[in-house]
Amino acid sequence: MRKKLLFQIGALIAAFLLVVLIVLGTLIYVGSTSLFLNAKNEMIDRDMFHVRDQLLEIPVLSEMFDHWRQDPEMVLSSYTNEELNEGYNFLEGIQGEISDEEFEKFPDIARNCFVKDQYRYFSGIMDNEKERLDYDDIYCIDINDGFVYCIGDAEAGVNNTSLGKYMDVAPGSHPAIRRLLSGIYNPTEYEVYDDPDGGVLYIGYTPIEFNGEIKCVLCVEYNWSSFRKSLTENVLLMILLGMSVLTVLCAVLLGFLRKRVITPITEMQRSIRNYMVTKDSAGVIRDMKNVPAKNELGVLAKDMSELTVEIDDYISEIQTSHEALKKLAYEVMDALAKAIDAKDEYTNGHSERVAIYSRMIAANLGLSTEEQEKVYNMGLLHDIGKIGIPKNIINKTTKLTDEEFELVQSHPILGYEILEKIRSVPELAQGARWHHENFDGTGYPDGKKGEEIPFLVRIITVADSYDAMTSNRSYRTYLPQDDARAEIEKNIGTQFDPVPAKCMLDIIDADKQYALHE
Repeated sequence: MRKKLLFQIGALIAAFLLVVLIVLGTLIYVGSTSLFLNAKNEMIDRDMFHVRDQLLEIPVLSEMFDHWRQDPEMVLSSYTNEELNEGYNFLEGIQGEISDEEFEKFPDIARNCFVKDQYRYFSGIMDNEKERLDYDDIYCIDINDGFVYCIGDAEAGVNNTSLGKYMDVAPGSHPAIRRLLSGIYNPTEYEVYDDPDGGVLYIGYTPIEFNGEIKCVLCVEYNWSSFRKSLTENVLLMILLGMSVLTVLCAVLLGFLRKRVITPITEMQRSIRNYMVTKDSAGVIRDMKNVPAKNELGVLAKDMSELTVEIDDYISEIQTSHEALKKLAYEVMDALAKAIDAKDEYTNGHSERVAIYSRMIAANLGLSTEEQEKVYNMGLLHDIGKIGIPKNIINKTTKLTDEEFELVQSHPILGYEILEKIRSVPELAQGARWHHENFDGTGYPDGKKGEEIPFLVRIITVADSYDAMTSNRSYRTYLPQDDARAEIEKNIGTQFDPVPAKCMLDIIDADKQYALHE
């Protein structure tokens, strides 16, 4: 027992500690992830705004985007000698900032040269920032169709050839792009994206706008998978360290509990089990003195010693009085039943016969001995309310007046009021009140029907009706057995519950000598 109890307490402590570790580990992981993302978002915001501001310093950038998109091959081609001579000579004469209108008036050669030159500057910014900021990718795309304006590539330098490529920007796969396209968005939008090529990316977007319209979007990609792996490893390490500390604490706690709690409880349990077999309270007193605990368990041991002595005394008293009380209870109920029946000179013994028939039905239905005993006692006292009905009305041979009939019908309620005080056996009051209720709800006093009437009461209803038909009354002698049987069979489902009624029919059919009558 000691080992089992020790194991159970250890398992309980371990389970508790495991739950604590899981909860703490989850909180640490979620909290760390949230803190990291907030910090990472702020860092990415700062970086993207820095890059975007550099790009916006490029002259006539909106026009540049249009030209880069219209003819990417020309933009990426090498300078021709003609461009170098005529184009740069023209551009050297331009002073101050260039407006969109002025740019459109440039000669084609000068415009081509300017477009190529500014794209190389644009690409250089992207390359430098990718290398400096150490992101997986940094690029500019059109969110409507995925047209790529530039992808930072530090190794390629000014030879960046990303212009004109296309990316998959399906809004269904990119919630951040879906928000940008809806027109309701934040200065920066973020999403976690499952890359078809493998891995999970954390992508930040910030729009580059002209005249309130998004021209393109600056994007940075961060490898979320590597961060999550690193974070998970750190959390698991913290959990393992926590488990190690808690395991040591658990072992120390179990050792303490074994000495101060488990051993005393084991000794007390062994002693009580011995007492249950031997009923030797002196042995319990002796064992309890050996309990080593000097705390509440010691007090409990002393109380257990005193309790076993009292139990010995009570057992002795109960054994001598139980049978006498049980016999007295039966005698009282039997006397009450006889007192009830004595008021009706024509139906003396009715209550006892109803009790006997009810118990026969319950036995044939396979009810427990306890249920059979209950229904027998209910049958004995079902008509106790007739004590309150004048004897001259009960024994009247002529037809009852309406007032007399109403008084007779009040005996179930009178019986209930007498027996409801017996709280330990509530079935007695139920039998007295509802034995005249019908299965279809046409009975009295409450009009209950079907399952609303307790099953044991439905048994008494059948037994009561059968004895009423097979007993002598002031206005007739008892009926032949076939007539009584036919009446019960006729009223199955209306007056009687089919189950006890059919069982009563089986009892009648087995009574070949018609012994079951007054």
